[in-house]
Amino acid sequence: MDYALLQRMMEVQGVAGRIVIDRDEPAGALRPMLRESGQLPLIADNLLEDIAGNHLDRAFDVDLREKAIPAAVAAKTVSLPFSVR
Repeated sequence: MDYALLQRMMEVQGVAGRIVIDRDEPAGALRPMLRESGQLPLIADNLLEDIAGNHLDRAFDVDLREKAIPAAVAAKTVSLPFSVR
C-alpha cells in the first residue's frame, strides 16, 4: 500500500493516532495516541489501492473474457469491525 493513500483513505473510527508504514511499505499499523479497547470499526475508502491497482470496490483477478465487468459498489467506504482487548 502507498503511504500517502493510507494516510488519507484509512482510519479507525473514534481513535486518534497515526498510521505508520514499515520499510519499503509491505505493511502498516495504526499507532493510537491513547489505549483503546472494545469493538472498533476500521474504515477504508474504496479508492484505496495496492501496487497492482486493485481496489476494494471490485473483484480482483476477474477474467473479462468470461464475465461482464462487475458493477461498482455503491458505498464510498468499507467498514471492518475488529476487537481490541
